[in-house]
Amino acid sequence: MPEDPQTDVPVLAPSPPDSSDRIDVLILEDDAESRAALKAWLQHHNLAVREAGSLAEAQQLIAERQPDLALLD
Repeated sequence: MPEDPQTDVPVLAPSPPDSSDRIDVLILEDDAESRAALKAWLQHHNLAVREAGSLAEAQQLIAERQPDLALLD
């Protein structure tokens, strides 16, 4: 692991984007504009994002694959 030469503290470097290594986030938000903004921010930070506009849609997505994190409105 690389170290900061000034402090000798290990420096964590971001890993390359690999969908199998990314955290899977499910957004449940009924407001499409808010959902889109949150999705864009999370994707910018290299998270895999799935989105649902209703509880029924979220339940279907969870049945397909359980997310690592769910953000609920």
